[in-house]
Amino acid sequence: MAASRLADSSVPDGGYGWVVVLGCAVMTWWFVGTSYSWGVIQSALVERGLSSPSTLSFVGSLSAALISALAIVNSRVARLLGARKTGMLGIALLGLAEVLSSFSVTNLAGLFITSGVLLGGSPIAGYLLEAYGGTENGLQAYRPAMFYAGSMALGAAVLVALMRFRLSRHPLAKF
Repeated sequence: MAASRLADSSVPDGGYGWVVVLGCAVMTWWFVGTSYSWGVIQSALVERGLSSPSTLSFVGSLSAALISALAIVNSRVARLLGARKTGMLGIALLGLAEVLSSFSVTNLAGLFITSGVLLGGSPIAGYLLEAYGGTENGLQAYRPAMFYAGSMALGAAVLVALMRFRLSRHPLAKF
């Protein structure tokens, strides 16, 4: 019990803690926002004739499934590397997956690898678990709720609206 209280007292309750909250919110904004707005991307790819809706929906759900399936592995990576290095690795893989996905809109296998495996395999969940080990007091107790609620609601709503706006003005080009 004393060790738990000592750990709780060493956690920043403000100041830099808010920077960590913002970092996690940005990471989950893109990860959750992309997952939740996959239907908009999928409809554009179906209109383009890339594949059937069922196959493309599997691509979209693969990243969410892998982030859950690899949670134990990701948490071990976070304990091995630390929260900061794991966060940097997670955001690098997340950014790489998003950029490479933009180049693979004509290739179904490329979408499986980039939007599915690479995006789902990034250790974002490990970073979030390491950065937000729950405690009952202060800022630490509210962080998970704040970044999940903010990033999920805003990330999903804003990205869906932006993607629909962009696709209505400039549909995916035929190559």
